[in-house]
Amino acid sequence: MAGTGKSALAIHLAHRCRADFPDGQLYINFRTAGNTQVDPADALGWFLRALGCKPSEVPAELQERAQLYRSLTADQRMLVVLDNASTDEQVRHLAPAGSACGLLVTTSTPMSNVPAAHQVVLPPLTADESIAFLTRMAGCQPIESDRRSAELVTEYCGYLPTALRIAGTRSTGRPHWTFRRMASNLADEHGRLDRLQLGSLAVRQTFVQAFQSLEHDAQRSICALSVFHQGVFTARRASMVLGMCEASAEDILESLVEHHWLTVTRGEDTGCTGYQLHILVSLFARTLGSARPAGRLTTVS
Repeated sequence: MAGTGKSALAIHLAHRCRADFPDGQLYINFRTAGNTQVDPADALGWFLRALGCKPSEVPAELQERAQLYRSLTADQRMLVVLDNASTDEQVRHLAPAGSACGLLVTTSTPMSNVPAAHQVVLPPLTADESIAFLTRMAGCQPIESDRRSAELVTEYCGYLPTALRIAGTRSTGRPHWTFRRMASNLADEHGRLDRLQLGSLAVRQTFVQAFQSLEHDAQRSICALSVFHQGVFTARRASMVLGMCEASAEDILESLVEHHWLTVTRGEDTGCTGYQLHILVSLFARTLGSARPAGRLTTVS
């Protein structure tokens, strides 16, 4: 899911295992500041120059660049980090050839055609992890009487690392901001996403970047499903909101699960599959326009 700290975890891991890859590490963030995707040919050009090729030695064609890249990495022990990849093609062209090399990819989209990949789904933090992370960012521990306020802050942030980082860091320059003050600041759902912003780091923008990579029907469905807010809903209930048959609604819901926009629960009594939006995703979707399936989706820029 967007905002769970995939990039931060990948970079942290790369530093931790630096000694295992003595020939170096290569890193590329496929998402640019303008939220466009870096072309694999451009990424290969940067990697080839980093591996010692002169600009005149970098081939013009994508396939030739990929072949040269594989040749240069065949006998190396390197770690390659592909951050915010969105297509199998990006991974396929940038994967190093050497069997002693490592490849670490972060993505919010399914990567079904990457051979021999070990996939790890990164969920939001637990309640206890969120308290520990928040207090670390804020630089102080909540006093016992303020413990409930700190818990409320983590709940308002949906236990999402990006949101917790912003909430905690905002208080470091305000020593008079208690956890009670932080909770009060985030209590209003209508203004919560506006307050979860610190410089260039913003929960809303994190969601926008992931949202824009979805197809139009998926975007429209997320907006429509925000009528359930934090409630659990079935495919049958979703079909009524989306204005389609249950089977078609279930296909869309499962696609949104695969892209980490929905979570799945199973009713203990009925055994039925239920779906749920993350609280901040729900607030984000509500700001995009009408939740009616016939409504026109507001363009995000």
